[in-house]
Amino acid sequence: MEQQEETAKSFRFQRVMVVDDSAPDRFIARKLLGRNQIAAEVTPMESGVDALAYIRALAGDLTKLPQVIFLDIRMPIMDGFEFLEQFEALPEANRAGITIFMLTSSAYVEDRKRAELYKSVKGFIIKPLTEKTLTDFLNK
Repeated sequence: MEQQEETAKSFRFQRVMVVDDSAPDRFIARKLLGRNQIAAEVTPMESGVDALAYIRALAGDLTKLPQVIFLDIRMPIMDGFEFLEQFEALPEANRAGITIFMLTSSAYVEDRKRAELYKSVKGFIIKPLTEKTLTDFLNK
């Protein structure tokens, strides 16, 4: 148990969620986040709908909520902006301490400007996610 706690302490974040409809992109993000000591635990979500349901189910439990969400913009059913609308409408306890980074293949300036309108969004990362882009971005 002590070794597990020590290992978890060496990570930058304890809990990170990756919301992306692409299984390969979720896999790559999970591997990079773990290998680079960024996330002790990565929760992959295939859709914004699933991610919101997960966050709502935790009902503000800060020991289980993700500290960071990497959110894709272009997804079927609910895109990243629809997720952000609903996320920011949640009670403060459900979203407290969660930082969102857009992780997207969209290089549209309009998407970046629109993302900046949401107070929970702290950054915009263009895919493909690589070790260098991830570490450079988080070390800004």
